[in-house]
Amino acid sequence: ALLSAAIAGAGIAYLPCYITRSAQRAGHLVRLLSGWRMDCYHSYLVSGVTEPASALTALFCEKLRTALAAAEV
Repeated sequence: ALLSAAIAGAGIAYLPCYITRSAQRAGHLVRLLSGWRMDCYHSYLVSGVTEPASALTALFCEKLRTALAAAEV
């Protein structure tokens, strides 16, 4: 919602680069304060201990790791 609002001209948005990158490349957003970086936030994938993750869950986790690494998060 915040990304859409910024693209619509509602004001300045505080969003990570991996969320805004395509809108910036398309010219819909302009980065302000180019020398400044957003605070680092950690993400965790948590699963149960008693049961191994399903194949679908394992695939999702791997795809998420790959996507975040490619986005230089």
